[in-house]
Amino acid sequence: MKRFFTLFLLVLLFATAFLTVALGCEEKVDGKYLRIHIRANSDGAEDQEIKLVARDGVIEDRTPFLSDARNRREAERIVLDHKEGISSVVNETLSRCGFTYGCNVRVGTEFFDERTYGDLTLPEGYYRAVIVELGSGEGKNWWCVAFPPLCFTLDEGYKNMQYKSILYEIVKKYLKREGK
Repeated sequence: MKRFFTLFLLVLLFATAFLTVALGCEEKVDGKYLRIHIRANSDGAEDQEIKLVARDGVIEDRTPFLSDARNRREAERIVLDHKEGISSVVNETLSRCGFTYGCNVRVGTEFFDERTYGDLTLPEGYYRAVIVELGSGEGKNWWCVAFPPLCFTLDEGYKNMQYKSILYEIVKKYLKREGK
């Protein structure tokens, strides 16, 4: 009985030490921000262009929903509640532009490099993120902060920015011709 008790204590001690080390090594996730990460299908020019068109559609369509969020958890809940709407906006954009692949929308934890937004610099690290994968999601990506809505607000720098996209111009002409 004494051996069993000693063995039990040793196993318990090692298990506790292992869990303490494992949990202590886990990457710390920043809990204040909800990032958005849109991954292109590939690095090809058309896939990179449609990534930006899809991004603009998501920003335009989803901004009103996130504007009332008071914290990251609430913003994440709102995104999950509207996940199908995000998918619909992106899939409709892809279809209108002649792309046959769809998208996958999820919320997860990802590593982001350091990034500066005006006066705010977010250090590199792990953040909760809305992840939108177009097709295989293996191409270069675009990312920003969904909450607080740093990329969803039109500050002076964004208003004065002009995008030139051949694909976007073709889509605009098509939609205008179709009366949409």
